[in-house]
Amino acid sequence: MGRIRHLLPILCLLLATQLQAISQKVIEKRIATILSQPDLTRGFWGIEVVSLSNGKTLFAQNADKLFTPASNTKLFTTAAALALIGPDYNFRTTVETNGTLDKHGRLIGDLVLVGRGDPNLSGRELPYLLRTERNEHPIHVLEQLADELVQKGVKYVDGDLIADDSYFAFERYGEGWSQDDLVWADGAPVSALTINDNVIFVNILPADRVGERAFVHITPFADYYRIDNRIITTPVGTVRKIFINREPGSTVLTLWGNTPLDDAGANEALALEDPAEFAAALFRQLLEKRGIVIYGRQHTRHTELASISIAKSAAGLSQLPIEAAHRGCASHQ
Repeated sequence: MGRIRHLLPILCLLLATQLQAISQKVIEKRIATILSQPDLTRGFWGIEVVSLSNGKTLFAQNADKLFTPASNTKLFTTAAALALIGPDYNFRTTVETNGTLDKHGRLIGDLVLVGRGDPNLSGRELPYLLRTERNEHPIHVLEQLADELVQKGVKYVDGDLIADDSYFAFERYGEGWSQDDLVWADGAPVSALTINDNVIFVNILPADRVGERAFVHITPFADYYRIDNRIITTPVGTVRKIFINREPGSTVLTLWGNTPLDDAGANEALALEDPAEFAAALFRQLLEKRGIVIYGRQHTRHTELASISIAKSAAGLSQLPIEAAHRGCASHQ
């Protein structure tokens, strides 16, 4: 019996060593199979697989080479968010004021749309695909907030309409982001007030006759971008060539090139220049569509919110803030 007790640890060690050797071979084979796919053979891959139990490296390929982390950093930010705020955290997007509402429906003060980092305020289920199913229109939440203001009796706003994204530092782009990416959806800026993943969709269709300018449609539409459309409709059989540019800091979209008369249409996803400015323009548009007159100007607040006091709300706005809340990670399930 004593000899068996002495042999058991040795047998376990041998078994563990054999299992590790087998698992190491399995890992090597699986990785080799994945990397042999035609779409991946032209890439440059850095891989290291480490055992969590003993820290031993089970597989390594270009493990010491330098790579741009790119979207891999999302794994760490997501893990940090889950650890700090949890999967059931509610992101709050509110409409607030520093004024009062009189009996005639006049809000004497500013109206402030405050974002607090909701990543799915009106996002897509799969952000990097142009056409994905969604349960609601990208501006549905803003429409709800506008409807609630109408229900509370707001008819006029004497002050300004402000889009506030000061919950996050005003650092729209990360260090090392490529300048060439900032026009496109994968270069969309960071903001605490995110509408449609801070992206607009541009749909380009040929005109009815050769030689005429193509049709350009933007979704969601707001009086924010100015379109410089130079795309010409060309005869059937020609090859579509479309180019799009927006200079840094500009809200002018320049489109040029050609599209065949029989073309089914082109779709592009472009990044917003300033998400809060876009949200202000869009929210104003929705309020005015519902008959609410705004006498002040629209602008953004990228600094700390200091003057807004929920407690000072009165009369019809006694229930402010009007709020749209989404659960964090659960909202993407």
